[in-house]
Amino acid sequence: MEYPAERQLFAIIMGDCGTGKTTTSRRFTSALSPEKYKILYLSDSKLMPRHFYKGMLEQFGCESKFYRSDAKRQLHREIEFMHGVHRLRPVVVEDEAHLLDREMLEEVRFLLNFKMDALARWPYSGIEKMHFARRPNPVRIGDILICYGVGTTKLLGYFEVVSDPYIWDSTSRWSWELEAKNLCPEYSESWVTFDITTSSIVASYDHVHPVTNVGGKTLGALQYGWDRIQLSDEFARHVIELIEGSVTSKKVNK
Repeated sequence: MEYPAERQLFAIIMGDCGTGKTTTSRRFTSALSPEKYKILYLSDSKLMPRHFYKGMLEQFGCESKFYRSDAKRQLHREIEFMHGVHRLRPVVVEDEAHLLDREMLEEVRFLLNFKMDALARWPYSGIEKMHFARRPNPVRIGDILICYGVGTTKLLGYFEVVSDPYIWDSTSRWSWELEAKNLCPEYSESWVTFDITTSSIVASYDHVHPVTNVGGKTLGALQYGWDRIQLSDEFARHVIELIEGSVTSKKVNK
């Protein structure tokens, strides 16, 4: 089962009633790394496309659009954002899938096609697109963004802003977008293998100088709804040195 999860493929577990198909799938998904995968679980023997998208979006914490076509586009955006920003791959488990009709199976096939397209559009180097729920003030061209994965708290890399923010989709939960250049693609390509988190970067600092530009000694605001914090220059340099140093150490240890 690891093969289809890693490659984002369609797989079927077959067996007689009571042989442990559901238990096997749950055991497998519980063993997947939460730093690499987002598990989406559905169990409905009469699942229809509209309810399929609604159930998926609810697990993303979103309220589904009423019309099926709108909900489909909404789910596509969430998957693309999840992979592009948090570097997570979706794994969808549908219990009682043998009872799904042809229309529902076609929707799953379309979703698989989209996911492969979406993964191909998110490079780990060059210019990347950053998304925000609100206008990212006071971010300007030339600023450095140090990004982390919300679910894992691990750092994803650091980037130089190369465009002003703009609205890319007013209906999206993450409606604001800007473009940024990845300044350490070697780190971002394998960020999940490094143990650099929002808590460890603070713990490794000197505890004397502030970590934020307003004198704060922690990054606690990230836990209370803030999607960004302006760091002090000294702390930002410290974080960038950790990122660059981890790549250097990995090369030396090879």
